[in-house]
Amino acid sequence: PAAAAPPAGAVRRPLVGRDGRVGAFEWLLTGAAGRPLGDRQALWAAAVATGVPGLVALPLEQARDPAVQAALPRGLWLALDALPEPALAAALQARGVCVGAPAGVPVLEPALDFVVLTATGAGLDTLLLAEQRWRELQPRLRTVVLGLTALDEAEQLLARGIHLAGGRLSRARAAPAQRPLGAAVHRICALLSQLAQDADTAPLAEAVRADVALGYRLLRYANSPAVGLRTPAETVEQAIAVLGRRELTRWLQVMLLTASASRPAQQALQQHTLMRARLLERLAERRGEAEPGAFFTLGLLSTLEPLLGVPLATAIAPLRLREEAQLALLQRRGPWEPQLALLDALEDPDESRAWAAAAALGHGDELADEAAAAWAWASGVDPRA
Repeated sequence: PAAAAPPAGAVRRPLVGRDGRVGAFEWLLTGAAGRPLGDRQALWAAAVATGVPGLVALPLEQARDPAVQAALPRGLWLALDALPEPALAAALQARGVCVGAPAGVPVLEPALDFVVLTATGAGLDTLLLAEQRWRELQPRLRTVVLGLTALDEAEQLLARGIHLAGGRLSRARAAPAQRPLGAAVHRICALLSQLAQDADTAPLAEAVRADVALGYRLLRYANSPAVGLRTPAETVEQAIAVLGRRELTRWLQVMLLTASASRPAQQALQQHTLMRARLLERLAERRGEAEPGAFFTLGLLSTLEPLLGVPLATAIAPLRLREEAQLALLQRRGPWEPQLALLDALEDPDESRAWAAAAALGHGDELADEAAAAWAWASGVDPRA
């Protein structure tokens, strides 16, 4: 059964910008139309408080309400469900709201800030032709494409002039070709496997010291404000000792993201991956799972195929994962499959499926808060550090 939308929260989806970073968030305000205006105002305010543009949908009829207009915060990207009257668009823009509409037949008026194109399976060329027709009439217009089925599609559209693209960013259009893992990936996987087998930390320290870049990054992380050591760690051994096995495992898993093959949307995918991992971990903590960190690993590995550019089975083979994780990742079955189903649902065009997937795991209104906290955490992590 589908869970009700939370009273004061919303789930967001990342939109990739031309620079390969998260350029905006699409906010899914499920059921917002029936909430009091004060609740909706809080949701809209949250959408502009993240430091990147927040795009929300609103029926044109509601946007005509003066009370609604007064509640819209400056900086909000407002995607109306139909073309507004020129006077209404101008009034909203005068309040600092970016006004958008569906990309139907191009028009000169109203002067929009952006148009929204929705992928329908008609092909990327169809979307690009629609973008071109609009830009011929309104040259300063920005274009947003939603509902893409793969990260590759987003990268192709961004390279050809689209401003923001979103959809199933955790997937590639086709399975990558079989090829060996890179040396850096093998080193990190070997260290993770040793930690999983409770190996002594002395050989771990030796292996990290042998990789100059990895040793430098470990020392830099151990001495960062995020760790907050009173006495600086001056050696790799000291860094490993103060971090502990759990935090060292977490650090190596994040480093795995930076060992991936470079691609145009790399940074956005890395941040999205960290969010997925942290969300599963936080939800596991709420359920009282014995090892919440195992679910962080599950979320992190769920996008490893497009990140590393190798088949998922090849990517996880050196990690010696437990059976539950392997069943979920490779066969989409077993006791941990519902966690991956939730991550998939968060990218589904039908946002109600996210609440249904959360309900299947025993979660309800807290999904919005936990997703927001996971995004905040992921935004503050630099995998290159």
